[in-house]
Parts: sequence; C-alpha cells; structure tokens
Amino acid sequence: MYTDGASKNNPGIAGIGYVLLKENTVVKEAGYKLPQQATNNLAEMLAILVGLEECLQLITTSSLLIKSDSLLLVNQFNGIYKIKNIAIAQAHKIFNERYKKLIITFQHISRNCNTRADMLANKGIHED
Repeated sequence: MYTDGASKNNPGIAGIGYVLLKENTVVKEAGYKLPQQATNNLAEMLAILVGLEECLQLITTSSLLIKSDSLLLVNQFNGIYKIKNIAIAQAHKIFNERYKKLIITFQHISRNCNTRADMLANKGIHED
C-alpha cells in the first residue's frame, strides 16, 4: 500500500490518499478530504489507518508492506523516533491495538515513487 497525506497551510484543510496493490495490480485507490483541519503529519497517519481499513475489507492477508514518502512517519512506526504529538500518538495507539495480528512493514520511498498517492491526497484537499 502506498499512502500520503497533504495539508494546505499546515495545519489546515487536509487530504489523504492511498493506493492498494496485490501482486502489483491496483485493487483500489482513493483520496479523501479530512472532515477537520489537520497537520501534514496527522494526515499521513490517517492515510495509513483509512487505507488499512479498505485493505482488510478487500484483501485477505496477514502481512502488508506500507510505502510512504514521510521519513518521520516511517521512523515513528519503526520505533526509531518517539511520537511527541498527542493526536498522532492517539492514532498510533489505535493502529497498534487494531492491527497487532498483522505483520506490517514500513518502507520509506522517495516522493517521485509516491506520485499517485500524493495526487490523490492533494485532490482530496480540493473536494467540496
């Protein structure tokens, strides 16, 4: 799964995007506007949570690779960085409780490898 979050004015109007793949075939892709203002980092986290929910409804799996261009987010999930933001810490707690039975690997990728999820997140910002 490729994920991305975007925020205009950070914090501000925010959107999320994700692309779900199985065996290199797109299963679903979506971008949404968040119902409230958020920082870019919180949008990144919410993109993972929403994308995971969609993934579990569409694909039966016990392991998942999540690719993100947010080095901060990847390092937080990999335990390299501490989570200091309260909202992100709460979302991370939900993630840990809800998906503890899955084997989830996080991989940092460059922005130019995440263009589709980025486009979907930015499109979400402009939804009315």
